[in-house]
Amino acid sequence: RELAVLDSEKERILLFNSFGHSIYQIGGYGRSTDRFSNPTDFIVHKNDEFFVLDAGVKQIKKYSRSSKFLKSFKLKRTPSRIALDPLGYLILVYPDHLETLTPDLALAPTLFLKPQKTKATVDLCFTTNKHLYILQNNPVHVTHWVPYFEIEKQSENIIQKIIQVNGGDDWVVPTLEFNGEWRKGKIYNEKEL
Repeated sequence: RELAVLDSEKERILLFNSFGHSIYQIGGYGRSTDRFSNPTDFIVHKNDEFFVLDAGVKQIKKYSRSSKFLKSFKLKRTPSRIALDPLGYLILVYPDHLETLTPDLALAPTLFLKPQKTKATVDLCFTTNKHLYILQNNPVHVTHWVPYFEIEKQSENIIQKIIQVNGGDDWVVPTLEFNGEWRKGKIYNEKEL
């Protein structure tokens, strides 16, 4: 198992092996494509590519697992953080809305929530079963969004048949055909957090 760490003081990302030894680094101080000028967040994509939010130059920079610079995307303003959604898209978190980028760093239509649903977003996270939790302020609360699956358009008989074919495991249903749509679950207020 490996661990990637953002070292904001030396403006780099370090990758460590399971013994705690540094394997390699991405970046270092500078304004060239392979350097950083104030990295504030990063994610590791499921294909082991690194996406770094470089606030100093208002860019998302993409690197291979071996630290080779691949591409960058110029931002109009700097998001507070970046996240990865269950479909592999990058989510840029701004105080008043979310934006979506493809893994190739092209703007994509926001797949799941309209801007009015994401105002005052502070942070968000996706669970392994594709549920989304958004922490918002004014007032402070967490909104739980439940994924909507294409399978849910099917009749109960068809869903039961799919479960039966998969050995009776009803966990197979949430892994099927996620279409990027969400429906509102529970809202947790400040006292419940």
